[in-house]
Amino acid sequence: RSCLARGLGDVYKRQDLTPAIDVDALLRAVKEQYARYEVTDIDGVKIDFPDGWVHLRKSNTEPIIRVYAEAETVESAEEKAAAVMTVIRSMVE
Repeated sequence: RSCLARGLGDVYKRQDLTPAIDVDALLRAVKEQYARYEVTDIDGVKIDFPDGWVHLRKSNTEPIIRVYAEAETVESAEEKAAAVMTVIRSMVE
């Protein structure tokens, strides 16, 4: 829903969810979608790309998934976050 650049190469996005969405299943699906990269599933799902990373975390207090991205440039971080958000949105719509 919103995006806020927090510094050079850092990006934050969020996806609002409804109570009917199985967030754990959604995170598992993203993990499978990006299995060709190094993926860590401690405290959400973190995808390590050769030139940056994207970390997805479900909120314990709000019906949202937070998506954080970091790369060498804001543009690259935005691209990575946008690609993951596209996967998420395709599953929640």
